[in-house]
Amino acid sequence: MLGAISWGQFLYFLLGCLAGYYAVLCWKYYRTSLLNWWKAKRARSTPEQDSTRIELEDQFAAANQCANRIRGLLDGPETNQTEAEILVSIQQLLRDYGWLKGTPFQVAINNLLMYGFEQRFDRPLEENELELCWIG
Repeated sequence: MLGAISWGQFLYFLLGCLAGYYAVLCWKYYRTSLLNWWKAKRARSTPEQDSTRIELEDQFAAANQCANRIRGLLDGPETNQTEAEILVSIQQLLRDYGWLKGTPFQVAINNLLMYGFEQRFDRPLEENELELCWIG
């Protein structure tokens, strides 16, 4: 029976068994290290520019949603809401979007607030009132 197996076949079988044995040993004792290395390698291969662009697009969509909600408050039907009530409503709305403070989107939101407030109440929104809106 051993005469039917060549030395080459025996060595291939032996190499396969050794490779399997060391693969099991490495998996058993170095599994976490191997997985961390693999995750780090995959993280380096994905371009960060695409993730930054997607994050910026998400921020833009959220800022646009905030602007639409502010327009809804300021351009809504003329009710008996006073200036103070509108300012409190804006302050509560901006509390949900507090992460916009300090970003370029804050400038756009501030311009929208000043323009909309002036259109609704025939007076400009003062700087301290604008800051109070963002304190939330």
